[in-house]
Amino acid sequence: MYEDKGLVMYRDDKKEIDIPIYNMTKEEWLETKNTLIKPYMYGKDDPLYHIGLYNVENEKYFFIDIAHAISDGMTLGILLRNLEKLYQGETVEKESYTFYEFMVDDQFRAENGLRNRDELYFKKLLDGVRLDRTILNKVGNGDLNTEENAVIHDIFYGLNHDELNKFCNKNGVSKNILFLTAFNHCISIFSDEDDTISTSVHNGRTDSRW
Repeated sequence: MYEDKGLVMYRDDKKEIDIPIYNMTKEEWLETKNTLIKPYMYGKDDPLYHIGLYNVENEKYFFIDIAHAISDGMTLGILLRNLEKLYQGETVEKESYTFYEFMVDDQFRAENGLRNRDELYFKKLLDGVRLDRTILNKVGNGDLNTEENAVIHDIFYGLNHDELNKFCNKNGVSKNILFLTAFNHCISIFSDEDDTISTSVHNGRTDSRW
């Protein structure tokens, strides 16, 4: 916490993570496991993760809880896949580009006017283009050319939802991420751009698994 900046996160690559190991009986574990989830108070030098290994007689448990300020579902997916690789004796490489690097790059772009330049570029990208057909329906005074204030009223009934759910479960992704990826692919084709990005106000959590 800084008086002039408020709450600020920073990364310390030299900091070593201490993973405590606990040995206990099954009776002790039954009491302990209900106390593992604790709130983050974000105090000075407080870690943004809670972690521990628990040897419970003939059972072993690995507990990890990471503050949402530094992780999300994708983070945990990467972590679990890396743990699986380690169990199989495979080598796990350090991530070369994380959300931390993205934030540093984004701050640099904003400070040097690149974000405003890029916003102007994309605003003019389809300037003058007339859409004859669209999957979006006009709402109120929405502009069909820009698709502002527009919405999709119907769902895609032609989809096989069982196959879709199986695909998402197999690949560890939500349907929200899958459709955003497909949307970005379409934007890449129609705009003739290799690098595209989009986001959604929908968080993909209508399914409790995500």
